[in-house]
Amino acid sequence: MPIFSIDMSWSEWFSVLSSDTIMIADLWHYCLDLSMPTSSETIYSGIMNPYKRYGICNTMAILSDKDILAGMESGYLGISDYHERGLTPNGYDLRISEISIRGDAEIKKEGVVRIPPRTMFYVSTIERVRMPKDVCAQLWMRTTWIRKGCIGAFGKIDAGFEGTLTLGAYNATDDIVEIPIGERFCQMIFETLTTASDKDYSVRSGNYQGQTGVTLNPIKK
Repeated sequence: MPIFSIDMSWSEWFSVLSSDTIMIADLWHYCLDLSMPTSSETIYSGIMNPYKRYGICNTMAILSDKDILAGMESGYLGISDYHERGLTPNGYDLRISEISIRGDAEIKKEGVVRIPPRTMFYVSTIERVRMPKDVCAQLWMRTTWIRKGCIGAFGKIDAGFEGTLTLGAYNATDDIVEIPIGERFCQMIFETLTTASDKDYSVRSGNYQGQTGVTLNPIKK
């Protein structure tokens, strides 16, 4: 693991941060070992100051499994009801808590849900996520469901968001698709921002901040 020191010169920092072995989690663990604060501002400042001095612009990065676990350990980001099976090399698979089928007033919360052909449906996640001010996340449907004929366009989780997620999808086949409650539905991939957001999701709009379960109408009025 790279060796960090508060007293390192900019050139020494640059040498360490440019190595093939550098990971964001290494700095997190370094801060934890010294009982240093591990806020997003601390992590960002510690990583990027040497680059700024060298005249190099920060770029976005995807958090690895190691980074995600370190972030959860420090409280930097949050995934409630964490399940080891959900962790991937570069993300986390979110599981299904409930499903709402377009045209059906009943919310399905247990068993195997049968999605009719050519029908829109909505999934809410078991996990609640809490995003830092300098991290957003991509959402990608698992290929398991794509291979069965489901499609979805989920967008991103904004920096500063907190809550469960409501994901819209469509059974594009002429057959019924069976989806078990509790199964993994989509992968969440964390991306760092070039700087911490000045006003995060909770301030910019916050329309669905704190949502729980399938939520189709904005919470914030």
